[in-house]
Amino acid sequence: MSERKPAQQINGELSLDQLDAAAGGLTVGPITYEDGILAIGIKGVIGIFVGAGCIGGWVGGTGIAYCPG
Repeated sequence: MSERKPAQQINGELSLDQLDAAAGGLTVGPITYEDGILAIGIKGVIGIFVGAGCIGGWVGGTGIAYCPG
């Protein structure tokens, strides 16, 4: 029988698909809508998003947003 480890001792990462499944939201092809934010693009590649008073985009793992106000 294996010994159970407390959560803080478990190492690992979620893939983007696993994170999306856990977070919920609606995804149709390259379009995702969640918590008032609309994103259009390919995860981890390139895309744009608008919502929550911001507009921005991402290329690879780097994102930038402009939130006036």
